[in-house]
Amino acid sequence: MSRGRQRFLTGEGAYTADLVVDGAAHAVFVRSDYAHALLTAVEVNDARAMPGVLAVLTANDLASMRGFPAFLHYPDRNGRAFAAPPRPIMASDRVRHVGEIVAMVVAETAYAAQDAAERVSVGYAELPVVACRFADAADTQDPIHEAFPANVAFRGLFGDLAACKAAEERAAHVVMLAVNLPRVVPNAMEPRSAIGRWSEKEGTYELWAPHQGIPEIRRDLAAVLDVPSKDLRVHPVDVGGGFGARGPAYPEYAAVLAAARLVGRPVRWLGTRLEGFLGEHHGRGSRLSGRLSIDAAGRFQSLHVRLDGDLGAWVTPVGAHIHVHNPLQTLTGVYRIPVAAFEPTLHVTNAVPTGPYRGAGRPDIALLVERLVDEAARITGRDRIALRNRNCILPSQFPFLTPLGATYDCGDYPRLLSRALAEADWRGFSARRRASARQGLLRGIGLSLFTEVAGGGPVAADEVELAVTADGGGLSVELHTVTGSTGQSHAEAFARIIERELGTPIVSFNLVGSAPAASLAGAGSFGSRSMTSAGSAVAIACRVFKGRVAALADHGEGFLDVVRKANDPDLVRVRASAPVSVTFPAGCHVAEVEIDPATGVTRVVSYVAVDDAGTVIDHDAVVGQIAGGVAQGIGEALGEIALYDDAGQLLASSFMDYPMPRATDLPAIRVFDEGVPSPNNPLGAKGAGEAGTTGALGAVSNAVADALAHVGCRCPDMPYAPGLVWPLSPPRPTAMQSSPRRRPN
Repeated sequence: MSRGRQRFLTGEGAYTADLVVDGAAHAVFVRSDYAHALLTAVEVNDARAMPGVLAVLTANDLASMRGFPAFLHYPDRNGRAFAAPPRPIMASDRVRHVGEIVAMVVAETAYAAQDAAERVSVGYAELPVVACRFADAADTQDPIHEAFPANVAFRGLFGDLAACKAAEERAAHVVMLAVNLPRVVPNAMEPRSAIGRWSEKEGTYELWAPHQGIPEIRRDLAAVLDVPSKDLRVHPVDVGGGFGARGPAYPEYAAVLAAARLVGRPVRWLGTRLEGFLGEHHGRGSRLSGRLSIDAAGRFQSLHVRLDGDLGAWVTPVGAHIHVHNPLQTLTGVYRIPVAAFEPTLHVTNAVPTGPYRGAGRPDIALLVERLVDEAARITGRDRIALRNRNCILPSQFPFLTPLGATYDCGDYPRLLSRALAEADWRGFSARRRASARQGLLRGIGLSLFTEVAGGGPVAADEVELAVTADGGGLSVELHTVTGSTGQSHAEAFARIIERELGTPIVSFNLVGSAPAASLAGAGSFGSRSMTSAGSAVAIACRVFKGRVAALADHGEGFLDVVRKANDPDLVRVRASAPVSVTFPAGCHVAEVEIDPATGVTRVVSYVAVDDAGTVIDHDAVVGQIAGGVAQGIGEALGEIALYDDAGQLLASSFMDYPMPRATDLPAIRVFDEGVPSPNNPLGAKGAGEAGTTGALGAVSNAVADALAHVGCRCPDMPYAPGLVWPLSPPRPTAMQSSPRRRPN
C-alpha cells in the first residue's frame, strides 16, 4: 500500500477542522428560515453585547464586496448573451432560499458565537415562493430576480429542429420518454469549513478550505474581494470528497476572509451537516424528455431532447454551464443518429443554488438516451442488445463528428458491450429471474452503454514544475501542480508516470498540489481531467528532463550518473505544460435488481462495469473511482432526493431523512478495463472520475424498468424508493394464492 493511501486509512489525514491557527476567532452564520421574503430588519445590538463577541456582520458591513459571477458561453435562442445577477455574500434586501446567510457572528469561542447568533433578531415579510416544479416556473408568480421576469434564466436551441421533425414524419416509430433527476445533496465526508487570515504587512488574504485545486476558487474569491489573484493564497488541505461541489468558492469563504480583515485576527468556521444541506450547492435538479425516431430497419434517425434545469435561487459560477454544455457534447450517446436538436430551459426557484455534482449533466443525458433505447426495443419488438449493436458507432468511424458538433476521439463500443454481457452472464439471467420469483421477488436486468465528455477547462494549458535529483539507487522527485486531490490518488499516479517516463525508480516523492502562492497555469481537478491535463504535463516535463540528461551524458555514462553529477538548477528543475485536451471516455455497465413487492424495497444484487478510460496509469485508483461513482449513482437511483414543500422548506435535511447508501445497500461492484488510448494527449488517458455515476443511473433504471415490465407495471420516476415502487408492483403471492383455481362456470 502506498504511503499516501495508508495515511488516510490510519487516521493521519489533516482536514480543515484539524488545523490549528494561532489566535483564531470563531464564526457562526445566521441563516434565513424563509424561502422568499423581504428583510424588514436585522437587529444585531443584543448580539454584539454578548460576552466574547468580536463582531456581528451584516450585508451593510460588506457593502464594498462584489458578488459571485456566473457564466454560460452560449447565446440563447434569440442570440442574446447570458447574464445573471451576481450572488452576494449575504442577503441585504430580501432572502431567496432557506439557508441564505443573513448575518455572521465572530467571537472568542464557537459557543460564544452560537449564543450570540441566537440573539440576532431578523424581521421577514413573506413573498410568494417559486417551488421546484418546472411546470410552475413560467406562470405569473412574482420574479425572484428582476433580470429573469418569468423566472426563466435561459432558453436555448441547438441543432436542427426542422430536420428532427422531418425525420419523425418519415419514421416507422417515434419513441417518447421523460426522465427526472431530482436534486441531490453532495454530502462529502467532511462538512464545508474554512479558516481565513489577513496579513496587514503583506496585504494578502489566506484561506484554508477543502477544494479541488486553487485556480477556480482563487478566481472566484479574487473577483468578490476585488483583489489581484496574487494577493489571495489558498492553502491545500485534505478533502473528504469533492464531487464537483468543492470546486467553486462559497459565500462563507469570502465572509471569513472579510471578517479576518475587520477583526484583525484569523477567523475559522466549521460547518455543520445541516449547513451542508442548506448551503452547499445541490446537484442535478433536471427533467429531460426525448423523442427518438426509428426507421423500419431499426436504425435511429433523429433525437430531439428538451431539458428543464433548476438553478435554484442564484446562478452559481458554472451552474448554468453544466446544464447546457455537458449534455450538448454527448446528446446522441454512442449512437449514429444523423440529426439532433437540444432545447434547454433553465429556471430559477426559491431553493439552494445548484452546481456540479459527480457527472454534472453527463449522467442526465446518458440516462435519457439509454432509457429511450430500451423503450425503443420494447415498442419495436427488437432485442435491446441487437438494437444497440445495429446503431452504435463503430471503431472504424472515429474520430466521429456528432450532429451537434462534438468530435469523439476514439472507442470500441461493441467490445465494451460484448465484454460487459459476458462478465455479467447476461444469458444466464432467465434462470436467476426464476430463482428470485420462487422467493416472491421481482428481478430485472439493465444496461447502460454510454460515453461522456472529459477534460477541458477554462485554460489553454496545464503546467507543472518538476525537480529531480539522484538519491542512492533511484530518484528524489518534487512535483508542483495546481490540481487538488480529493481522493483520486494523484501522488501515486503522477509518480508512476515519472518512473515510466524516466525508466528509473523513485525512492522519495513529494507532491505539492496547489501551493498557496502557486503561479503555475492550469485548472483544478474536475471533469475527469487530472490525468489527461496535469498528467500529460508531467509526462512532457519528464521528456524534457530526459533530453537534457541525454545531452550532457558522456559515452556510456548512465542516466543516474549524469543526474548525480548535475548541480545546475536549470537542469534539475523543469517547468512544462500540456495543451488542454478533451476526450470521450466510455463504458458499459450492467445492473441486476430485486424488488420485494410486499415492501417496494429495491436492491441492486449484481453490478458489472466495463470502462474505457484510455491508458490507465493506476488500475487500483481507476477501480476505486468507478466503484465510488457507482455507489453514488445507486444511492441517487434508489432513494436520494432533496425534496422541497410548497413553502420552499427542505424536507430532508439530515441523514435521518436523507437516505445515503450504506455498505449493505451495495453489491460487489466488479470493474474491468477495456481502454482504447486517446490520440488527444501524450498519455492516451481519457479520465475515469465521473464514469461510475454516468453509467449507474441508466443501468439501474433500466433494470428496475425491466423488473416491473415483466409483471406488466410501468417504471416510476427516480428515485426508486419503496413508497414509489410499492404501489406499482403486484403483491407478493401468499401460500393460498400460489395455486390459482379455475373460476367456476
